[in-house]
Amino acid sequence: MSTRKSRFRIVGEYALIRAVLGLVRRLPAAAAFRLTDWIGDLAYLLDRQHRTVACKNLARVFGGSAGDREHRRTARMVFRHFMRVAAEFAILPRMIDRRGLEQIIQIKGRENVDRALAAGKGVIVFSAHFGNWEVLAAAARPLGLRLHSVGRALDNPLLDRYVEQERSRYALSMIRKEGGLREIVRALRSGDAVAMLLDQHAGRSGIAVDFLGRPASTFRAAAELSVRFGLPLLGGFGTRVEESPRFELVFDPPLWPDPEADREAEVSRLTQAASDAIARRVRSRPEQWNWLHRRWRKPKRRKRKLAGQQESMA
Repeated sequence: MSTRKSRFRIVGEYALIRAVLGLVRRLPAAAAFRLTDWIGDLAYLLDRQHRTVACKNLARVFGGSAGDREHRRTARMVFRHFMRVAAEFAILPRMIDRRGLEQIIQIKGRENVDRALAAGKGVIVFSAHFGNWEVLAAAARPLGLRLHSVGRALDNPLLDRYVEQERSRYALSMIRKEGGLREIVRALRSGDAVAMLLDQHAGRSGIAVDFLGRPASTFRAAAELSVRFGLPLLGGFGTRVEESPRFELVFDPPLWPDPEADREAEVSRLTQAASDAIARRVRSRPEQWNWLHRRWRKPKRRKRKLAGQQESMA
């Protein structure tokens, strides 16, 4: 019975989301975003759990209490923002085809992309759940980046397959974060670019660095690959500007590992530098970042083992 219910939920979620995205594709852009703003407002009212997380996170970073009017307003805008991201995912290819890439995405820092590519090696592109990260893939090929996107599989396999199909318009491949190291290394050794989002909680496997003024467990794989293979880390961030769908895609100067430095110290330095780059964007447009995520968490205490048992190295 539980399997049937699970399957029913998977199909129901998929059908609902595809129906909404299909409607968004048919509407004029202005009407589509009025619809997604309404859905965002409704989600803000109904999703107490994520609303509370967002307000608490905002209070941690900007001060005050979680109930402050400004924090509640920003949290509401965040819900709207992510509904717009979903709508933009549906209509962005159509808009680019009709108007041309330059009319939708204004690219700044092309020279930084050229610097990263000039070494003739692979490039590790990092970004965050900020603005619309999909525009990075949309602009990759015109910039000379043969891009592979790294990400976690969605909980709904039907939606996961649909999203992967849509992303294949721009990315050469989708590499799963879980167990995808060999594919990542293969792509980098071929001189391609690999894109990673580095702004989520990494658990015990991450490295603790400062993020927005507080220690946060952060994924270290990007920095480790950079140090191991001598590759540049290239930050790229797509901010929504004016009326959607228009974006400013900015590339920072590439970060390079020091081959003479201690490896672990370099991993820490590069991870911190990447986190600082993300934090600057978040502070500039806080309503376009994922405050709904529990980014700052207390380390879990390990349970004591029974006498004679070896402690797990996990």
